[in-house]
Amino acid sequence: FVEYGDTVDLEAWTRGETLYLPDGKAGLYPPVLAEAAASLLPAGPRPAVVFAVRVAGDGAVKLDGAERAGNRLAAASASTGGESRTLPSDSE
Repeated sequence: FVEYGDTVDLEAWTRGETLYLPDGKAGLYPPVLAEAAASLLPAGPRPAVVFAVRVAGDGAVKLDGAERAGNRLAAASASTGGESRTLPSDSE
């Protein structure tokens, strides 16, 4: 969605976060990305990267692999306004 070093990437690194204001928000990414193509709202599939990381008993970590994947969110999370009755239980 965002190419390394392009205008959107550089601005996102400058902002660092979405700022929520009393009358709106100053988003990290443009709405076409944050609220559609790269949104974390239920819909999809969305592109993702799955990282396999091994953690040894002594705490040492090793990247064991990375691969492209697709991700489909089944319910809104609490951070996206989901109500607790729509969220999966901890046992799922």
